Amino acid sequence: TTSRAAPARESASESDEEERVTPAEEARRAEESERAAQRERQARLLEAARREREERLEREARAEAAAAAAVESEARGRRQQAARAAEEERKRAARAALVDEMEAQARQEEAARAAAPLRTTQAEQSSMRSAIEQALSQ
Repeated sequence: TTSRAAPARESASESDEEERVTPAEEARRAEESERAAQRERQARLLEAARREREERLEREARAEAAAAAAVESEARGRRQQAARAAEEERKRAARAALVDEMEAQARQEEAARAAAPLRTTQAEQSSMRSAIEQALSQ
């Protein structure tokens, strides 16, 4: 049994030596772990900065789009207002033209009525002349 126990003890002894970590190895591992943690923190910071930049760009794009929409809406409102004003002006001009036409027609009718008695009088005078001439010629 001693011959078997000796190799087992050697094997256990080697295993203990492998598990034992020298202070230099421990320091190296700690340094490596610290560097890995530092890289991880830096990666998280970079990712956060990237997300923040993307969000800022999206906010700026939305603000620009909203400003453009406001400008377009204002321009559309001005165009509609100008169109309404032009339509009102067209209606006003049409009413004014109609009033002018009605006034001109009324003046013509008034002139015609004023001239009617003269024409009647001229017709009557002409008729009387004819009657007088006939009476004289008899």
